[in-house]
Amino acid sequence: MIRRCAWILLVVLAVAPVAQANSLSGIRALLAVGDRAGAQALADSLLPTLPPDLQGEADYLRAQLDERGDRVEGYLRSYLATEPRGRRSGGAHLELGRIAFLRGDFPGALGSFRAARESGREEEGSLWEGLAAYALGDLAVARHALEDAARSGNARIRQRAMMGLGDMARLARDGSSARRWYEEVREEPPRGPGWWAAATYRLAEVVESDGDLAGSHALLVELVRLHPESYEAPLARERLRLARERLPETVAVPAPGDSLAGSDELAVRPWSIQA
Repeated sequence: MIRRCAWILLVVLAVAPVAQANSLSGIRALLAVGDRAGAQALADSLLPTLPPDLQGEADYLRAQLDERGDRVEGYLRSYLATEPRGRRSGGAHLELGRIAFLRGDFPGALGSFRAARESGREEEGSLWEGLAAYALGDLAVARHALEDAARSGNARIRQRAMMGLGDMARLARDGSSARRWYEEVREEPPRGPGWWAAATYRLAEVVESDGDLAGSHALLVELVRLHPESYEAPLARERLRLARERLPETVAVPAPGDSLAGSDELAVRPWSIQA
């Protein structure tokens, strides 16, 4: 009887880590089907019982479930203390950097983003490092980091970096460089990650500041007609309306829903639309 009890205890001890690991898989499964409440409840029940080798993974998963920044930060720091070089350490540093960035702690954000880049998240880390350095006014560091990110194979990262470089050039009153970066964003498909409309609007501002009103108006017309749903479209339409009050014969204000296709009105205007 004693031998049988000892055997059962050994089996239980051997199976326990597997069951706990399977429970972590259960959290992931609940997340995959959108049951955040269930995943959160399961994680909370597991955290006090997990062995050290699974604690870091559980902390990281729990951080994905909480919407309170202070608690998320605690879980992420706990994960990094347990697994400083774990496979998710780069992502944890990125999340900590974003929390600091939103809080306005740009030096802290910069340190976290550098750690993310050094932990294998080179492209995202470079992008956010550049944005944090830009916020701190360190334009040399910002330019270097954003130029690295502008070579990314990820369109969202690449375009955001090019937008930052264009904004920096405008701040430095380097209109030609600003044009170049905004035009690079515009060379990518308009239905991409979402920076095409912003690049077009800012390019129109640069072109107008250089005295080319017709070119600026053409860009704004293109923006309104290709991206009427964008944040910049109402701003562009208002700029066109004000311009038309000054130059009624040369400025068209597209109505919402207008399309570029088959527009005779554009053909008689003293500018061309760049696709």
